[in-house]
Amino acid sequence: MTRFTSLTVAAAVCVSLWSTAHAAPPFGNAVPPSPQGTDGVQWQHDLPTAHKLALTQNKPILVVFGADWCFYCKKLEKETLSKPDVSKYINETFIPVHLDADKEKKVVKTLKIKGLPCSVVLTPDAKMIGKITGYKQESAYRTELADAEKNFKLVQTAGRAPE
Repeated sequence: MTRFTSLTVAAAVCVSLWSTAHAAPPFGNAVPPSPQGTDGVQWQHDLPTAHKLALTQNKPILVVFGADWCFYCKKLEKETLSKPDVSKYINETFIPVHLDADKEKKVVKTLKIKGLPCSVVLTPDAKMIGKITGYKQESAYRTELADAEKNFKLVQTAGRAPE
């Protein structure tokens, strides 16, 4: 990604972060929010809250997009994101956000989401450092998340997102 494109995406996401006014429920209610201290991903359901948490905890944001009608979104939820080692890794490493692509069209457009399911990893200042498109099984999904985590660490040391 070119530096100009990175800056444009970061600026657009920042605008979306501040303008998203309400929480969106998980698509298809496949994964209700888990109370703190229980198994499962501790989902945030709006970007402004996730952004604040990412800044205070210095963690990247994992945004998982889906829709009620999306078979593979529900499959990702059931067969990948619900796995204890995946959900534990996500909770420890990221600020996870669950968004319905049909309700968050502005964010979908800003992040150039072309298909579902799609997961995007952003730095706390909204620079894209990873994108996972389509359904992935547990090991492949976790590997791609680990790559995004490495990119985040590079950003922290270098002070900018990889190109």
